[in-house]
Amino acid sequence: MRIKNIVFCFLFCALLAGCSQLKKGTETVQKTSEHERKSSYSDFVSKYSGSYNGLPFNLQVRVKPDSVIWGSVSSFSIEAARFMLTNDSVFFMDKINRRAYRESKRHVCELTSTELNNAQLESLFLDTASAEMTFKLPFSPAMEVRMQKRNDAGQAQQIRIEAQQGSSVHKVTINRSEIKYNQGLTYPFNVPSSYTGF
Repeated sequence: MRIKNIVFCFLFCALLAGCSQLKKGTETVQKTSEHERKSSYSDFVSKYSGSYNGLPFNLQVRVKPDSVIWGSVSSFSIEAARFMLTNDSVFFMDKINRRAYRESKRHVCELTSTELNNAQLESLFLDTASAEMTFKLPFSPAMEVRMQKRNDAGQAQQIRIEAQQGSSVHKVTINRSEIKYNQGLTYPFNVPSSYTGF
C-alpha cells in the first residue's frame, strides 16, 4: 500500500470517529469529550507511536481548532510523509517518493459520500469514547477497513486499523503517548520545487 493510502485511511477513520454519535451494533453511543474539560485552548499537539505491518513509526498531529490540522509521519527518525487539512483543501506530501498532492475537500466528500470538516476530525484526538466500525474506501481495487478505537480510564488511547485491498492485508496500530495544549504551534508545509504531482 502506498503511503498516500495509509494516511488517507487514517484520516477517513478520523472522520468517521469524529461524528457526534457512533453506532455500535444497534446501540448508539454518546461520546464525552475533552472539549468539555478544555473549554478554551488556542491549539494542541497529539503524539503517537505505532506500527504498520510490524514496521514502527511515529505520528504527530498539530491542531488549530476550526482552522488547520497538520500531521507528520516518521520512521527510524526519517520523516516519510506530511499532511495538512485546511477548511477547504487536503494536502499530502510523500517525502520518500518526492511527490505532493492537493485535493479539494469537496472532491473528497464526493468520493466518500461524507461531509468532511475539521471539527469532526479534531474530535478523534480529543474524545474519550471507544468505537468500532467497518467501511470501504474508494481505491482501486476497493479497500475494506475495520477500525477499533479504545480509551482506558486513564485516557490512554489506542487505534487499530486493518485494511484489506485485494489479497493484501495491512495492519496499523497507534498509541497516543501525549497531548499538550496552548503550545504556540506552527504548521509548516513547504513543497520543494523538485517534487512532482502538486
